[in-house]
Formats: sequence, C-alpha cells, structure tokens
Amino acid sequence: MLRDRQSPGHAFAIAALGEAFRQAVGSGSHVRILSPIALDRESEPEPDLSIVPGAIRDYRDDHPSQPTLLVEVADEDAMVFLGASFIPMP
Repeated sequence: MLRDRQSPGHAFAIAALGEAFRQAVGSGSHVRILSPIALDRESEPEPDLSIVPGAIRDYRDDHPSQPTLLVEVADEDAMVFLGASFIPMP
C-alpha cells in the first residue's frame, strides 16, 4: 500500500513528539512510530505515534492491541478543515 507523501514539517513533528514521549514514558511502556496496532482481526492502523504498555520485545510475535495513546499528526490546513484544535510545533 502506498502512503501519502509526508511533508518535512509532518516528519519533524513525528520525530520531535517521539523524542519527547520517549523522555516522558516510564519503564513500563514504550513509544512506537508508524507501527501497526491490532485493533481486531481485520484492522491494523499505523498511527504516526503510539505509546503501548510493556517492552519492545513483548511484541516480537504480535502487534499491541491495547495502546495507551495514539497520535496522528495533521497539517494545519487539515486541522482547520476538520475544525480541530491546532498545536503549532516550535
């Protein structure tokens, strides 16, 4: 499956959030970037970032199914169109 082209700002936001989340997350969880979450047998979305319980090695054979947090980064134009809040990245 082809993904939409990612703008430099989008890529920056994902990397910056990933770095901040890694510093903030305790030892009982870890941050995943663009990795599948197994919501059910047919749906495995790949959010920009997720925080899931456990260690990376806990998911060697299965994708996590109980994320603590899912984050999808959107460009400002999309946020305005959807009427959502926009938090600018410095």
